[in-house]
Amino acid sequence: MATLLSNIDAEAIIIGAGDVIVYMSENVNNFNLHRDNRINNESLQHLVRAVRRSGNIQEATMELPRGPLGTGTHDLLVRVIPLETDGLIWFASFLLKPMDLSAS
Repeated sequence: MATLLSNIDAEAIIIGAGDVIVYMSENVNNFNLHRDNRINNESLQHLVRAVRRSGNIQEATMELPRGPLGTGTHDLLVRVIPLETDGLIWFASFLLKPMDLSAS
């Protein structure tokens, strides 16, 4: 599965039992979504829990800070998908256009 995920044009995380990350694509670190092998973004945690409860795919747009040195935010479209094996969930985030907050 890691080979498949590394060949799609999206970032991905596979979350296993106990919400532990069992796989994450290389560029996920750029979004500051995890710490200590777990999701640390509250919005994403809520989305993952909702998918675990319902068993249905869910999408949301998340606004994330650009980073400690940049201003503005990144908008990401996040899709959380339940996988049939062991209740794993993965999400793919597609970077939308960055927003410049200084223009307002």
